[in-house]
Amino acid sequence: MKKQLWLLAALLPIALFGQTSQDHLSSNTSFTKGMAYYSGSSVLKDVELAKHYLLDAASLGNSTAMFFLGQLFSTEKAYIDLDKTLYWYSKAVEKGNIASLANLGNLYHHGLMGVKQDFETAFGYFQKGAEKENMHCISMVGYYYFKKLNGVQDYKKSFEYFSKSSKMGHSMATFFIGLQYRNGYGVERDLEKAKQFIIKAAEQNERQAINELKMPEPENPITAITAPRLHPFAQVHDGYKRIKHNVRAESIRGNYSGFAIRYDFSGKHILSIFPLTVTFNNNNGKITGNWKEQNDYTTVEAFFTDSSLVFNNTVYKKIDHNSELKGGEEWEFREANFNLLQEADSTYISGNIRLYSNYRREPGMPLFIKLSRPTSEVEKLLLDKEQVTLISNNPVSNEVTVTFKLVRTTSVTIQLQSLTGSTILSEQAGVLPAGTYRRKLIIPASTSNGSYTLQLHTESGVKSKLIIKQ
Repeated sequence: MKKQLWLLAALLPIALFGQTSQDHLSSNTSFTKGMAYYSGSSVLKDVELAKHYLLDAASLGNSTAMFFLGQLFSTEKAYIDLDKTLYWYSKAVEKGNIASLANLGNLYHHGLMGVKQDFETAFGYFQKGAEKENMHCISMVGYYYFKKLNGVQDYKKSFEYFSKSSKMGHSMATFFIGLQYRNGYGVERDLEKAKQFIIKAAEQNERQAINELKMPEPENPITAITAPRLHPFAQVHDGYKRIKHNVRAESIRGNYSGFAIRYDFSGKHILSIFPLTVTFNNNNGKITGNWKEQNDYTTVEAFFTDSSLVFNNTVYKKIDHNSELKGGEEWEFREANFNLLQEADSTYISGNIRLYSNYRREPGMPLFIKLSRPTSEVEKLLLDKEQVTLISNNPVSNEVTVTFKLVRTTSVTIQLQSLTGSTILSEQAGVLPAGTYRRKLIIPASTSNGSYTLQLHTESGVKSKLIIKQ
């Protein structure tokens, strides 16, 4: 079928190529010969001769020849050349070849030929292709909205793009429409419509649809799962940046237990909750350990920073709804954003982690992790010895940068007062978990130069610092 399409493209009306009538004939003849040698349809396949004739046609402005040169330099083993691939696809785009937009998008989407994977660049090409009514590009724009690969998650938009591409005959888009109906993603759940679309996609030999038909239940449970009660990590007031947690590097070691919550791509639907146990060891700053989710197990490596715990070189095989039939999928730990908090009773690790599929070469669904272990007696003594601290820039002019350390969760208010006790400004930060924070405060323009008292009010008392405005 592809060979027939190539030959058909060669016979398109001459006016499509925008050249003189004599050049049209020469371009068309060169292109036809090039495609014959490239496909081996009527002569013995000869990539070198195919390249020769396609280059000749491209030099005369034949955009389809430019497209196939991009194909040749990206797929023919002896001719692989990234620079030439990018050059010819880009030249084809300039000449109005829409299929080149799809291939450029795929190149950056998958990170092919040594190109650094770049979803933003890929999405740009897919968007341009979608605007030109390219079926694949329309479907990929929907895919990006579905999985948040462009930084924006929107099931309603994905459904809109998938619907358009499905009507054009795109099997993946048809499958995703069925998937959205089956799980209630962006549309009202409708199992009958879901079945119709998934069966249609399966008949088009869409592998994902074939596998989905074998799954007895939807990915998103019909009876919604409720999250368990979580340790109340306080919401940090807008403008207060937590720059350091209160857990020491040596205190990260220990046996933690808790659970993980797996969400859909929107983060609104809980797909599953499962027990999680983690053991961390700290060997001269290198953190290693074991991670166990039900039957899934891996060793972990991580390093400890002032504000987070970062994983590296950690991969494991995990079974989920989309990989159950093939026995699991390999996932790499990425984009972990964990809060670390040590209280008198327990030490907590809590936050989000997004796994990366080495098979699909894209991020998976987000996981929320909640772990804890008892705080040791030694750690309790160290906590008791620490004090609330307050520092700032000094002298100041129009703003003051306040940095303060909390040894335990507490309510916080910051005030600037004159030496006579008049309040110049006052701001309530609410309840903040233990850690070190930074906040910039704007001093009212009417405040005269002179000496003032900066105060940090917590449940433990008041910390003060003399500052000079000049």
